[in-house]
Amino acid sequence: MLAACSSGYAPEFPLLLELEYQALTALASSPALLRDDQENAALLLISGVVQLLTAPENRLCRWRTRASH
Repeated sequence: MLAACSSGYAPEFPLLLELEYQALTALASSPALLRDDQENAALLLISGVVQLLTAPENRLCRWRTRASH
């Protein structure tokens, strides 16, 4: 689901990944809080933001990758 900077995991964003997990867990455990279309939109938004921030083309990710070589 997530694009990664280097080794299949984005250590630059551990808190963000933890927040994504907590949000997905909360939605899964309380589906009555949201209608189906709202739940789907929330899940897409959460995973989309994480994918954008952890994508290889992200500037921070490129900088950290270059700095590690």
